[in-house]
Amino acid sequence: MNVDVKAANDSPIRIEGCVDLHFLSVGGQELSAIILVSSDVQNLCWAYDWLSEQNVNWKFGEGKLELHGQVIP
Repeated sequence: MNVDVKAANDSPIRIEGCVDLHFLSVGGQELSAIILVSSDVQNLCWAYDWLSEQNVNWKFGEGKLELHGQVIP
């Protein structure tokens, strides 16, 4: 896969592949995302465009995630 991805500090991230992931259920909602795979990144990182498409409101102070208007602890 030939995709140009950079970290917040502008360093390049090598992409080794991708997975079309279908979540069985997140708070009763079925979701999907195309996940990029890299050995340069050890943690799952959500892209801004995907979070925006899913209407996500991440309430860090409360430890909650709001997804399509539904609060998920």
